[in-house]
Amino acid sequence: MKELSKEAVEFAVGLLRKLRDARNMPQKQLEESTGAGQSTISRIFSGVQHPTAEMLEKLSRAFGLTLSSILEEIDQEKKEIVGYLATPLTAVVGNAKEEAELEAVVQKIKRIAAYPEFSDPGFEIYWPGDHTHPIKNADLKASLVYL
Repeated sequence: MKELSKEAVEFAVGLLRKLRDARNMPQKQLEESTGAGQSTISRIFSGVQHPTAEMLEKLSRAFGLTLSSILEEIDQEKKEIVGYLATPLTAVVGNAKEEAELEAVVQKIKRIAAYPEFSDPGFEIYWPGDHTHPIKNADLKASLVYL
């Protein structure tokens, strides 16, 4: 595994720290997932210890990610652009006509984003309604929705 720049390490640790805090993941769970001692994990997240790329990969996998996917965020050459489409969700739930109209608008925007003119780099639309819809995904806790 190649050596990472100081900036890449700091970025990855910062993102993993935010995920750990948002998910209230105990260090004991990270210890079990990575095989590293709790004190090592604590020193990494507090910035006292500089982790190896291998340790960052193990920590990333504990969150269901890969280190390369995290580091893509700071890659200068993007292969695709992800657009976040913010729309009301809870305000239209229960009103079939408004839900259908909203869905039609979202699908139209996604079709336009898929036009050949937007292929280099590719353009993908992320709409929360596909993943955290309050009715289709009613089992999701609000803390996970905001994450």
